[in-house]
Amino acid sequence: MQTKYEALPQSVQNAGTEIKNYNEAVSDQAASLVAEATTKAYVTALSKDPTTVSTTVNEADSIAKNATEKIIATSDTTSDGSVTATLFGKTYTDTNGDGQITYEDDVIPIVISDLKADLSSITDGNLTSVKGSYPEIVVLFNYLKQVADTSLPYETTDGTVGRVESGEANNGSNVLSQYGSKMASSFSSNYASELLSTIDGTKAQLEATLKNIYGETGNTFDEASFNQTFDDTLKQVAIQIYTDQTDAIISMAENLKSSFDNADAADDSLWQTNTLYVAPTKLAQQLQDAIDTAKQNADTGLAALKTMPASDDFLSLAYSTGDAADGLDTNATINGIWTGLYDTIDWFGTTVSPLMKNLVSISDPNSIKDKDGNVTFSADFVAQHAVVFDAATALANTVTQLVVKSGEITNDLQGVLTDLLTVSGDFAVTQPEKTQLFTTITDEPEAPSVVKSADLVYRDDTDQLTTPTASTTAQDDQTGSAFLTVTSGSGDQPTTDKTSAPAAADNRDAPTHDAAAATLAAKAR
Repeated sequence: MQTKYEALPQSVQNAGTEIKNYNEAVSDQAASLVAEATTKAYVTALSKDPTTVSTTVNEADSIAKNATEKIIATSDTTSDGSVTATLFGKTYTDTNGDGQITYEDDVIPIVISDLKADLSSITDGNLTSVKGSYPEIVVLFNYLKQVADTSLPYETTDGTVGRVESGEANNGSNVLSQYGSKMASSFSSNYASELLSTIDGTKAQLEATLKNIYGETGNTFDEASFNQTFDDTLKQVAIQIYTDQTDAIISMAENLKSSFDNADAADDSLWQTNTLYVAPTKLAQQLQDAIDTAKQNADTGLAALKTMPASDDFLSLAYSTGDAADGLDTNATINGIWTGLYDTIDWFGTTVSPLMKNLVSISDPNSIKDKDGNVTFSADFVAQHAVVFDAATALANTVTQLVVKSGEITNDLQGVLTDLLTVSGDFAVTQPEKTQLFTTITDEPEAPSVVKSADLVYRDDTDQLTTPTASTTAQDDQTGSAFLTVTSGSGDQPTTDKTSAPAAADNRDAPTHDAAAATLAAKAR
């Protein structure tokens, strides 16, 4: 392989050197792009409807200041003894030194301060730097959901979990219905649209880079080949994103249904009430119907995507715009499937919220209601109706999870950008690496590490969820890279057969680009 490489025109070898240097810096470029893209997406979404965000911020601020029952977040103690909690990717510290992280003392005040500062800057037209972020929008929404629609868990003196309904529950419910839910859904949608634009923009970035390299080294850039091969790669990446996102969305709904099924199976008297507009016992079947529709749409959508021609807007088609002519209706896009489940699940709050505030809150003869309106339930009552408390918490968590998922596009944005910005295939005319034919094993074999899901996970019953930040795990995975064709300045084209394996004698020095391509293709299947 070294001999074959040295036989290439010098201009091609020069291009290979520059491409090698570029590829080595791609992961850093992608990480920087993630930071820029998420900030831009946040500012754009905030600017779309600042009034709704501002009203929600002010109302949540009032609720947090008046709340006397506080929501405790799952926290960690660092090596220096400080206490922190990470919520949706942002870390908060123990600001008042009480050894714990509560929403009211340590989280919401920071969120309110950051969002108010950014809203003020937008109004003044002087937003040169931001303090807030999308995770803070999610935290704000999640806080209101916990206050309004659940009975807050706390640890009793004997170590068991107790429940208390916040005296601010009605206020929280009113804020959600008028402002909070609208803020969350519209903000996440606008945020995602900006991230999608960033991914779409990688084609122009990579094309400009290659044109520059080829111009500097005296080579001719084959634009037609570039367009086709990049679009093919984007199609593979989009299909993988479609599969991952729709699977995750449907899984969230299925987990919620399990909580509803548990409540149904328990024959709980509160869950079986028929005094509400929709009986709680009907929710499981309604959710199952929505899940069945989502699964059918996902199957139809995936089949359509696999047969659709590659294009530079393929991810946009898969995400929201669809292509009815090729069998991809908008209800079978990622956003269409999300909308179908989100609208159904969010609507369940019209049953569960009054169940908790109007029925559960008055059904325990041994409960204690303090001067601030907080209702603390007795241990026996909590144990007897545990499935109801769990179902309400699961609903609040699932709605929050769906909001997070709506704004993601992909749970590995940095990995996707790295794949799409990496030069590979026929354009990666870099010098082959020399391999060591025989290696000596000096270390003891190690067991493989456990691979954890990148999706949101519950941290505790207070609805602490985590969301992935810019991924560093996929920086070396170049399986999504474009396969490109290079022509030398003389017009001679090297072989561009991407299906033929290297000769057996050359296996030890064979480039890894084709193997990487096969890996991504296998993922897409």
